[in-house]
Amino acid sequence: MSFVPLIVVGALAVGLAIAAILLALQSSKLKTQLEEVQVAHRDAREQADTHRIQTAELQRQVATLNADRHALQRALEEEQARAQATFDEAQQSAQSLLTERREKEEFLDHQDKEIEWLRAELEKRPKVSRKTYKILTLGVSGTGKTALTLKWANPSWTSAPSRAPRSSATSAPSAMSPARTT
Repeated sequence: MSFVPLIVVGALAVGLAIAAILLALQSSKLKTQLEEVQVAHRDAREQADTHRIQTAELQRQVATLNADRHALQRALEEEQARAQATFDEAQQSAQSLLTERREKEEFLDHQDKEIEWLRAELEKRPKVSRKTYKILTLGVSGTGKTALTLKWANPSWTSAPSRAPRSSATSAPSAMSPARTT
């Protein structure tokens, strides 16, 4: 018998054993890699879940912030509208006050000019100084002493029309005047 087939079979067995060892090593290596990949996959899934939770939380925060922003924007627009209305009202008030002030200034200017004109007119007129005299008028009653005194004191005075003479029957004799006989 020859040893060749046995050597071939032995070589094949050794080759198969080496191949089995290599496959076992490779399988062990692949198992280790598979476990590492599974751990990495599990970590990645946990991270993905964590990210998903964080993303949901961030989306809620964004939604809350957007709602707050919209509320603040509406409040700002309302305040701007109120401020604009107040500004318009203040501007109208200022305009009416300016118009009123201008009218008053024009009135005062006109009054100043009128006062200056009146002062000039007064300067043109003769100066009047009032003098006081003590007068004693003596005379018989009914002779016009009062009229003469008033005419002398005030040249613009005019006397009233004289009364009709009294008749002797209706008048009583005066103590100062002698009685008349007819």
